[in-house]
Amino acid sequence: MSKYKRYAIVVILVSNGILISFLESFIPIPIPVPGVKLGLGNIITMIGIAFLGVRDVLFIVAIRCFVVAVLTRGVMMLAFSLTGGILSALVMALLYKKFSSMFSVKGISIAGALVHSTAQVIVASFILGQFVIMYYLPVLLVSAVITGFITGSIGEIAINEIRRKDIFGNSPQEHTDIDFGNILHSDKSDTLIKKHQILPKMDSGVKLFFAFILSIIPFLCENQISFIIISAYLIFITIFSGMKVRTVLTSFTAYFIIVVFPFLFGFLISLLFYQISGNAMFTYYQQISDTAIRMFQLFLLWYIGCIYFNTTPMKSFIGLFDKILTPFKRFGVPVEDHLKVIMCVIKVLTQIGPEVKRSFTESMSSMSDNKKWWSRINIKGISGIIVNFIVNSFKRMDAIEKYVKEVNAADLYNYRLKVSRLDIVASVSFVIVVFLVIIIENGYLM
Repeated sequence: MSKYKRYAIVVILVSNGILISFLESFIPIPIPVPGVKLGLGNIITMIGIAFLGVRDVLFIVAIRCFVVAVLTRGVMMLAFSLTGGILSALVMALLYKKFSSMFSVKGISIAGALVHSTAQVIVASFILGQFVIMYYLPVLLVSAVITGFITGSIGEIAINEIRRKDIFGNSPQEHTDIDFGNILHSDKSDTLIKKHQILPKMDSGVKLFFAFILSIIPFLCENQISFIIISAYLIFITIFSGMKVRTVLTSFTAYFIIVVFPFLFGFLISLLFYQISGNAMFTYYQQISDTAIRMFQLFLLWYIGCIYFNTTPMKSFIGLFDKILTPFKRFGVPVEDHLKVIMCVIKVLTQIGPEVKRSFTESMSSMSDNKKWWSRINIKGISGIIVNFIVNSFKRMDAIEKYVKEVNAADLYNYRLKVSRLDIVASVSFVIVVFLVIIIENGYLM
């Protein structure tokens, strides 16, 4: 298999995984727990494990986590999703390649879900510096068994259908009526990034430098006034940039579900165990104020990342990322090819994403008129929708392979430092804020 065919398969599978996740909003979870979802996108990981090598699977997981983090949740989320995704993929690949006679696809999916949940809780506990988050793990593990079984059931049907149609074989693929070449050549790669009036006009590199420094400062502060100044500055940026209220609320909600709720749950469980047993091992020793400060510091880091990626054109950011990764090119790492794959994924999402979501909505709505929640957990019906979507998506493989091979990287992404008047004004405001924080932290105003 040529590398460009591999890249085309990666583009299709990654974009499929992200789009399939949209179906989760229509499927109720039997145990509604904050932070728990079906993880339908992991079906793509199982398909990759069944038909591709481990290296390709890890590449698919890494690209999917990166694209989702950049486009929706912020780069801090990458630590959670990438750790869980890579470890679960490795475990599922090991079980499938070496112990398939002992484990069914459903069992392998459950194992992957268990590893994914465990890894994410450990990462959250490490980042927050709080062991009490581990008390949330049993809840996630129980949920992982249920969601892993559902995802594995759908994945098993999808794998069998793909194998029957020999999609990854050498048989020629049908061609879609859609002119996918024109779709890829069209320039709408930034439609997922909100079009604000001001901040997108700033230089992406200058803005990244400000975001990096501003993300570090909260972890060096001890004075409450410093946090107030930083918060006020971020509020000003949010208003000045014209960010939508929905974007801000989504950021708050995601942080609460992923970080705050597990801690609160673990803290209450620890307190309950201590009240029942009187055992000192369940005592929470750290000051609540210290924990609150740590959570606030992490939220500022989270939110700064969200502001940056919601106000930065994707072509410019990927171009800047290419500059940052230049040293790796000297060691033979195909940075350019990988970034081309990322941009192709984004193009696919922005071009066919709305139509796919509309199709999913119609399919799920027509599948059941019953309002009972359990009537919507129709594994066979959902499998049919997903399998048809995946099979049909490979009709675009030849067009994507040709495009990835022939397209010039400069046509997909580019970055050149260009300091404007807006960058100068932003630099002045940034320096003033940093200066105020420094003199407050050193007690000059106290």
